[in-house]
Amino acid sequence: MGRTAPTYRTLLEQVLAEWGPYRRALRTVDRANFDRMVNHAREHASAGSNLADLDPTTPIMLSVLLAHEAELVRLRRALEAHLEDGVDKEGEP
Repeated sequence: MGRTAPTYRTLLEQVLAEWGPYRRALRTVDRANFDRMVNHAREHASAGSNLADLDPTTPIMLSVLLAHEAELVRLRRALEAHLEDGVDKEGEP
């Protein structure tokens, strides 16, 4: 019998384990940022498993980029709303 191919989630955790030495070498603040970043890949694991790619780092990076884009959009909207509130209250920019 042939071997079963590992799931994307298994591959994801293997890649993250391989990145462990890099993570441990980071400063504490960067380590926390790194952990948040790789958690985005975990959050999008279902989508990543649908990408037929032999290299699991591709969907990992796409997941991180997607999360960063969503955060940028959220911040941009919040800034625009804040600026609009300032114009409405003061009557000028």
